Amino acid sequence: MSRENKEKIFSELGCSAEGEITMGKTHAVIRPLRDKKGITVFAESVSCEQAAAFCEDITSRIKGIFR
Repeated sequence: MSRENKEKIFSELGCSAEGEITMGKTHAVIRPLRDKKGITVFAESVSCEQAAAFCEDITSRIKGIFR
């Protein structure tokens, strides 16, 4: 992930400079892959379902940025 794409994603999603985003009791961290060809989203919440839904929402929003 290029620096420009990283900044664009973090800005559009409202992430902190470290790639952290919180919605209610759900927290996620977005990190570039080591090979710089993608990203990983780590999420935690009070339930698996909420964390998974948050990951799906983040993924959809990222895909929408680059359409």
